[in-house]
Parts: sequence; structure tokens; C-alpha cells
Amino acid sequence: MDLQQYLKASQINMSDEVLADIKVNWNELSKICDDYMDKRGDLYAAGHLLTEKLKAAPCANIVHFRTVNSSTLLDKVVQKVKKKQEVINKENYLSKMTDLIEIKMLHLYKQDWKKINQFIKGEINKDVTAIAYINKENGLKSLYESEECEIKHHPNGYQFVQYQIEIKPFNHIYTANVQVRTLFEEAWSQVDLDFNYPVQVNNRLANSYIKYINRLAEIADEMSSSLNYLRTEFDGFAERQEAKQKEKEANVLLLKEKINKLEIETNKKNEMSELVDYINQEQTEYNDDFKLISNSFSTTSLDEIYKNMYKGSRNNIPTPPQSIRK
Repeated sequence: MDLQQYLKASQINMSDEVLADIKVNWNELSKICDDYMDKRGDLYAAGHLLTEKLKAAPCANIVHFRTVNSSTLLDKVVQKVKKKQEVINKENYLSKMTDLIEIKMLHLYKQDWKKINQFIKGEINKDVTAIAYINKENGLKSLYESEECEIKHHPNGYQFVQYQIEIKPFNHIYTANVQVRTLFEEAWSQVDLDFNYPVQVNNRLANSYIKYINRLAEIADEMSSSLNYLRTEFDGFAERQEAKQKEKEANVLLLKEKINKLEIETNKKNEMSELVDYINQEQTEYNDDFKLISNSFSTTSLDEIYKNMYKGSRNNIPTPPQSIRK
């Protein structure tokens, strides 16, 4: 790639004057580009190897990777030199640029990240540092802190957990930038990147819409994760209630046996048995209503929910025994 080809392919409005202003030598950039093109095949193989390992992580719905192209690499070098005033050359660019291999892991619910993090620490690199970027102070902070994450706030509102994982499939050590985020966060970030990367769009209306989309993604994350939590709670509670119901039925039978053995009048025995049946029936109706709510979380459509609601309506409420109504 020559200078004019780079200036045409660059996405950051590059020019000869800009390069001169930030003191970037094209000859050095050209050496970096040539060396990268020689090594890009190795970087691709390293990224593919790590990606295949990460696909085994629980709750990871989508795992994909890419290696940046040569013009993007040079853009990143120029931006880093301009921002941090670092010296970047052919000998050190691979250690300075830690996002030449980009891997994304997407999951559905916020709580799923914990299992992915445990997989990365347990199966990939136990010493890797997880950096959690959050948009605001909320319950997520405690979740990430419980896993010893470093907490940061991204200036553009992105939310994800980042890992810098070193790979050495050949003679060189390469660093992969792994980002773990929810599907909703990924959808918003792609809209923002389309408008604001690599150069931010100076349009107040567009940026306000992007902020609204970001908030909608946050709400979707919160609601879906809450639903998942409630479903888990309902499932566990339903199982416990069923066990209690079986225990209660056994106790009811035992109680009736003891009532029948009492040396009292037959009508008194019948009243006591009716009272036991009434209490048992009320509890059974409560359990049926609870199952109706619980089952709603496992249905696949609103139509099924409505059917279950109407099917579960209690038209025949048990009548208390005569002894109680007196």
C-alpha cells in the first residue's frame, strides 16, 4: 500500500498535512503495514483458535472474530500516536496495538455473563483481568465487583466486559481483545458505530436518537433479565410447593384417621372431617392459581398465556361446610 492508497482508504479524514502535524512518518507506517500483511495470516489463525475454544463457554449465544485490515490498522496507529504521543514502529506495534484480533461473545441475559467469566478464568487464562464498562451506577456494579472486575465508565456509553488475552500458537505472542456483552447491547453499539465511527457525527438530532436507542437497549436488558430471574424463582417455588402439598395430603389422611378413632358422636366427626376438607381445598386452589402464573413464564405466545388465564379462572369456589357458616 502506498501513501495515496492509504489516504483514500482511511476513515479518519487523513491527509499529508495531518500526518505531518501529528509527526507520523509515512515510511514507518509503510513498514508497519508490510509487516502486518506478512503476519495477518498468523493473527487470523490465532483468533480462530481462541474463538473455537470460547464457543464452548456456557450461555454464549454468538462468538465471532475478525482481524483488522491494513488501512484500519494504520488509522489505529495514527490515532494512538496523536492521542497518547507514543512512539509506534515496526518493532513494537504488535505489543502496542492490542485490538488487532477482535472477538465478540454475545449472550442473552445479564446474569449469563458470570458463567462466561468463570469459563474464561477457568479454561482460558486464570490471571486475565476483566474490565467491566458500565453506563451508570446500578446493581451491575456489585455483580462485577463480586467477580473482582475492574470497573470503568465508557465515554460513549458502551457497556461490556473486556479481556485482553494473549495467544501464542506460533513463535509470536498475539493479544486478542475479547468483548462480552448482551445481544441488546450489541444491537445498540452497531447503530452507534455506524453513525459515529471512526469519526463522530456532529448532529444533535441523530445523537439524541442514538441515546434513546441506548436507553431502550438498557430497558430491554433489565426487563429480560428480570423475567429470567422471576422464571427461575417461580420454577423453584413451584417445586417446593408441590413437595409441601404432598406432605400436607399425607398429614390430612393421618388427621382423618385420628378423627375417626375419637370417641365422639358421628355428626361431630363428620363436621371435623368437612372442616379439614375445606382447609385442604382452599390451599389446593391457591396452588392452582400459582401454577397458572408460573406456567405463563414458560409459554411461547400471548395467545397461550390468555388461554391459560381463562382456563384457570375459578368459577366454582368451594363452599365452606355448614358448621363454619353457622
